[in-house]
Amino acid sequence: MKTSASVLAALLGLTSAQQPGHVKPSYLLPLTLKTCAKEGGCSAESKSVTLDANWRWIHGINGYSNCYDGTSWNSQFCPDDVTCAKNCALEGVPQSDWKDPYGVTSDGNTVRLGYVTGNNVGSRTYMLDSKHEYKMFELLG
Repeated sequence: MKTSASVLAALLGLTSAQQPGHVKPSYLLPLTLKTCAKEGGCSAESKSVTLDANWRWIHGINGYSNCYDGTSWNSQFCPDDVTCAKNCALEGVPQSDWKDPYGVTSDGNTVRLGYVTGNNVGSRTYMLDSKHEYKMFELLG
């Protein structure tokens, strides 16, 4: 768990200048968001879900060598954060990869996250408000 948090923190530091990958297309999993007002009445909005960068392939921009091996950053590509962001590309998640290896399925109204699927353990998803912005929730109580 500590390693995942470290990887996520490192990836978040890179995202402002991270290179997009061009090997795997990014498919956003459709999901309907239903909200109800205190006064009554409900509405449904078409949203989508994306997979956390921690579960995606990150590799050198001019090839297929991994920038991160699951435990450490490749010093050839990543001697520091800025250089790493310039040298590495973060790939998308094709539609076919959601179920296997990530274990994520959706019927458009619900999302199911499989915890152990083959060699993959866990997955983390985020709802998007638009193609490029996360949906922010204000929880009550």
